[in-house]
Amino acid sequence: MHKTRPFAHFYTFLDKCDRVRFVREALPILGISKSTFYYKATHGNLLPSEALKLKQVLIKYGATKQQLVSMGVVE
Repeated sequence: MHKTRPFAHFYTFLDKCDRVRFVREALPILGISKSTFYYKATHGNLLPSEALKLKQVLIKYGATKQQLVSMGVVE
């Protein structure tokens, strides 16, 4: 059985409107294209350094401390 990666799992459970807002906020922070972002969201391969940059946005959209740790955000 394939285990879902933490970022893909988090992104999947956002409702449609929150996903759109999340992407709008995340793209300028990460400096990547929409297609790259959607690839990362689908495959869950967000790097820990990218997750750290997005920490405040992730928290704003409901990421728990456990989810942040699993994505590689170290406090």
